[in-house]
Amino acid sequence: MEGYTGTICCVLGSDTGIPGNQLTYEYESNRTHTEIEWEVVSGDMTIVSGQGTTSVVVELGANFEGGELSGLGNGELKCSAIVNIEKE
Repeated sequence: MEGYTGTICCVLGSDTGIPGNQLTYEYESNRTHTEIEWEVVSGDMTIVSGQGTTSVVVELGANFEGGELSGLGNGELKCSAIVNIEKE
């Protein structure tokens, strides 16, 4: 992300998971964000820990068939990224 003058961000982590498992995701950006707002956009997932930080743990529910997780960086400039997670 070095050398880029715009705002970019991404959510890094597995794009597949098994119901009942916990997965960890990282928010990265070329800007400083004071807080990261994590949100389960769709799917049977629960945020277990990490709300407000750059690293979040989600648990896939028993009925997980796929879903989306969003990370929104708040600070000087906002940046949002979504990861699509498929059932293994």
